[in-house]
Amino acid sequence: MRRTDLLSVRIRAFQAEHQLLQAQVAERQKEVEGAPAQQLEIKRLISGYQETLAQSKVQYQEKNRPERPYSALARAHHKLGMWQGRLERLEKKQVKQEKQLKANQQQEQLSQMDIYHLQQRLKRFETDRQPNQRFPYSGCFSDRRGFRNT
Repeated sequence: MRRTDLLSVRIRAFQAEHQLLQAQVAERQKEVEGAPAQQLEIKRLISGYQETLAQSKVQYQEKNRPERPYSALARAHHKLGMWQGRLERLEKKQVKQEKQLKANQQQEQLSQMDIYHLQQRLKRFETDRQPNQRFPYSGCFSDRRGFRNT
C-alpha cells in the first residue's frame, strides 16, 4: 500500500517552504524597486554639493584664501566625496540585489514545480488506490498450500 498520508505531509512542508520563498521574493522586489528612488535622491544631493563647492571655490579664489582642513571648502569637498561614495556603493548593492532577486525567483519557481509534481503524484496514487478499495488484494489463493493428501 502506498503511503499517501506521508506524501501529503511532504506536500504541506513544501508549501510552507514555498510561502517563505514568496515572502523573500516580495522583500527583494521592494528593495530593488526602492533603489532607483534612493539613487535619484543621492544624485540630487551630489549636484547640490557640486554647486556649493563651485561657489565656495569662486569665493576662495576671489579672496585669494587657501583651502584649510576645516574650512567650508574642505567640508564641501568631503561631503561631495562622501555622497559620491554612497552612490557607488548603492549601485553595487543594486546589482547584487537584482542577482539575489533572480536567484530567489528561480528558487521559488523550482519549489512551485516540486509541489506541482508531488501533487500530481499524490493524485496518481489516489486514483490507483480507488479501484482497490473494494478488493484490496489481487492474488490467487488456493487450498493446496503445498501439502498432499495421501
